[in-house]
Amino acid sequence: MDPTKSLQSAGRQDGDDLTAVAIEPKLAATDLAVASFCCGSDRVVTWGHPDCGRDSSEIQDQLNGVQQVQATGDGAFAAILADGLVVTWGDEEFGGDSSQVWGRLKGVQQVQATLQAFAAILVDGSVVTWGYAGGDSSRVQDQLKSVQQVQATRGAFAAMRLMSLVSWGSKWWWWRLYSCKPSGTGISVGSFFTGRISFKVSWCWREVLSKKKAVQEKAWKLLLQHWVELSWFVWK
Repeated sequence: MDPTKSLQSAGRQDGDDLTAVAIEPKLAATDLAVASFCCGSDRVVTWGHPDCGRDSSEIQDQLNGVQQVQATGDGAFAAILADGLVVTWGDEEFGGDSSQVWGRLKGVQQVQATLQAFAAILVDGSVVTWGYAGGDSSRVQDQLKSVQQVQATRGAFAAMRLMSLVSWGSKWWWWRLYSCKPSGTGISVGSFFTGRISFKVSWCWREVLSKKKAVQEKAWKLLLQHWVELSWFVWK
């Protein structure tokens, strides 16, 4: 029975026997948006920041038997459907736009995500990637065969085959992507720092320069929070 229809419109009458099956909803989330779904349903409910995956209205009619929803941290979602196809939405640069690989996304079994990219394992054991950090697997594509599992870090993927591992992505993705010059200065923030402090501070600068108001507010708070730690590191 179609769950969107009333009992009367479905032709049910008093005295009919009905069996109800309760399916527990599942969640997937980017940094600023959440998606809720039930396995096998034809709908995903999203909320949060509009630029980070909240708006799923354009793809709702494509959702047919949702099996899994995965998210990149920086604002995109990917849903695996019952027929093995994948539907994406959210930040286009960070995985929301899968148009360049859409023709290859058939028979998808599993999707994993870095902060900015997706990797899908197909039924034949091959892997398809899209997005930014980790989204380019062209250098190892000939090795991505008979893949059994894929796992992700913030900016890289590792694929497990029968007797070997294949990895790709950016070892220093946070350094290259987030080392930007604050307006009015002649220095690169990321050039000063290493390790965890470098990631936190340079991420803050990158997001402060973002056009997304909610992201800017979050970044300013984090930048102030880490400023004492940052000063100690520079002057120690």
